[in-house]
Amino acid sequence: ESGLADKIGTIMLQFFDGGQVSFIEDLVKKRSGDSLLIYTSTPAVLALKKNLSEEVLAKVSLVPVKNSSRLTIEEGREMRFVLTPTSKLPEALSAFDPLTGSLFSGKFFSAHRAIGENDSAVDSAGIEGWEAYVEDWYHLF
Repeated sequence: ESGLADKIGTIMLQFFDGGQVSFIEDLVKKRSGDSLLIYTSTPAVLALKKNLSEEVLAKVSLVPVKNSSRLTIEEGREMRFVLTPTSKLPEALSAFDPLTGSLFSGKFFSAHRAIGENDSAVDSAGIEGWEAYVEDWYHLF
């Protein structure tokens, strides 16, 4: 859709693995409006500054998130941020919308496991075998 890129004014980047760079570069180059606001953790801000082109960095505002940070979405509605670093994702953050009770957890509740001999990283929908972790998840939540 023409002008769609200009309708995106804010991005909440919950983790950084490098894959976001090309998306942000393309989005910023298609925009004609104000700076793109990117809310993210301080480690992700540093990674973006290293990986985005100078041209794109001039057209974005990187906003480092703290546990007390809030983003006003509309009158009377705000997103609240919580830093959720892990050893795998030290830059991770989650966001909470108190109005709807929605938690945007990024990869915080994802499972990481080695692919076994009988597993296929390509042919799997990614949900097979989750029952093996039910007991662990019970204690997590």
